[in-house]
Amino acid sequence: MQATPTNVAVWSLRSWAGLWYGYGVPDLIRWHTRALGILVHSYKSNAEFYQHLDALTASLTESGFSEAGQKIAFLIHKVAWTTSSELFGELRILFREILQQHRDSLPPHISDDLTDCIQVIDGAWK
Repeated sequence: MQATPTNVAVWSLRSWAGLWYGYGVPDLIRWHTRALGILVHSYKSNAEFYQHLDALTASLTESGFSEAGQKIAFLIHKVAWTTSSELFGELRILFREILQQHRDSLPPHISDDLTDCIQVIDGAWK
């Protein structure tokens, strides 16, 4: 495997994971890759992204944010979109609203996930 900034970050974090009490390797990788500006998620297709959003919806619901989860599910499964860009734009707006409305109460992994999804959408538009 060729060394890339992502591979080096993951490898170095695995080696010091035991030194950080209370943090597992996934938490350290997420923190370190976000600090470096590297996307945590990448998707091979829109369908794979939608599957991730279904998991995010479930996480929101399980964490007590069922209204936010229902809004995401509605946009993905109930609205007929003419283009994926139109859907992505609406999702981006909704993700920002959720982050702003629940900024102090969202669990960090959900907040990070929403931020990552916004970055994925922004990257798709470049």
